[in-house]
Amino acid sequence: MGAELLLSNAQGNGPGNALDVRDANEALFVVTGEFNARVRWEFSVADSPGPSDWYPYVGRVNNSRGEDSFTDRPCRVMFSVEPIAWLRPYVYDYQSGTVTVVGYVEARRGRTRVLGTPVLDAGKKTDADTTDRVIDPGGVFNQVSVINEGPSELRLCVDGDSTGTSKIIYVKDGEAFAEAIQGSTLHYSVASGSATFRYLLR
Repeated sequence: MGAELLLSNAQGNGPGNALDVRDANEALFVVTGEFNARVRWEFSVADSPGPSDWYPYVGRVNNSRGEDSFTDRPCRVMFSVEPIAWLRPYVYDYQSGTVTVVGYVEARRGRTRVLGTPVLDAGKKTDADTTDRVIDPGGVFNQVSVINEGPSELRLCVDGDSTGTSKIIYVKDGEAFAEAIQGSTLHYSVASGSATFRYLLR
């Protein structure tokens, strides 16, 4: 595995360098430093990703059985990257300290890359409606990825009313959500104010 420095003693919010994971099966991030901040993982399927082409991703932190979309402490994170093209760290909720992230990707094997899960729908929305709104991708999705750019809290629900009282996913300003959830519609709303968010369903 070759090593690439993605964040070097970062002292603020923002993205790190992107790791090229095209034609690879797995990648590893090693997060080090002493910091009071959170680091999330973002991916892109674009060949030359722009600022709006990034979405939250999940990985196995310190060999855990489950998958997480961020860390707030030094760790090792393993990713399955066969369906994606680029992977990067992103610092948010920064308070103090320094963050360093080194990325490792397995040696290329010269095989043709195959996208494992097609993207059903992706986009960016700004809404100030407190009533339930619906995104219908026209098919069944198996993963939901959302980044809330704020300023208000975003409410999400899969196949249900986002203004209800059960199965509501709350995404605060500046936070990301990425989980393997199956559904056919993504519902959203804001409690007050407005929220701009990027989403990807696949």
